[in-house]
Amino acid sequence: MKYPFIGLMRCVECGCMITAEAQKGHVYYRCTKKRGPCSQKFLREEALLDQLRKAILKVYIGDETSKKIVERWEAFIKESSKASSSQSYQIEDQLKACDEKIERLLDLYIAREIGPEEYQRKKAKLLADKQTFKEKLGEIEKGGGGWLEPAKAFLTTCNNAYFVAWQENPPAQKAFLKNLGSNFVLKDRTLSFSYVSPFHLVAKSDPIKNWLPGQDSLHFIQGKLTKVLVNTGN
Repeated sequence: MKYPFIGLMRCVECGCMITAEAQKGHVYYRCTKKRGPCSQKFLREEALLDQLRKAILKVYIGDETSKKIVERWEAFIKESSKASSSQSYQIEDQLKACDEKIERLLDLYIAREIGPEEYQRKKAKLLADKQTFKEKLGEIEKGGGGWLEPAKAFLTTCNNAYFVAWQENPPAQKAFLKNLGSNFVLKDRTLSFSYVSPFHLVAKSDPIKNWLPGQDSLHFIQGKLTKVLVNTGN
């Protein structure tokens, strides 16, 4: 592809798309100026590539750190599974108790020891309790390890960032960037964009310092990252 980054960026000043042209052996990216005069200047492709490379490397997580993160995730799931199993057993006992109460209530009604109104009122209360317990059980099951595989896939993408950043493959770099962010604009020869979730969590933090400090890291992973990934995994 002659000009691989056409279609990626807009001019921040006028909103026009950024185009490219060759001049004296170099490729320059500039505003199309289709909406009138624009003060934004040309940007050489070499300078743009340097900015793109730095943007990609912001989400890079190295092999050693990636391995430690996965180990923490797996340990966290193992511990959570133990706690979840205990909670599940308790809720299942409460569900059985509701069923038994409903059966006893029906026996009382058949024996005419309670009237229709009292029967319906108490039955409705027990059914509501039963539904609440079912929902709690569903939340526990959903909060299990279903998020781990999509989380690992996300981590693999971050780990691949180093290779993508330094390879001589602009179309692949463009595709990778579009996966990381949105709203790419050029202003004063500087590229800017918004990292999409959950890549923004990595881009604004240091994986070594912020992802492995112990229990706080687990809350970070479960509360921030998996909030995005959990629906995919379940």
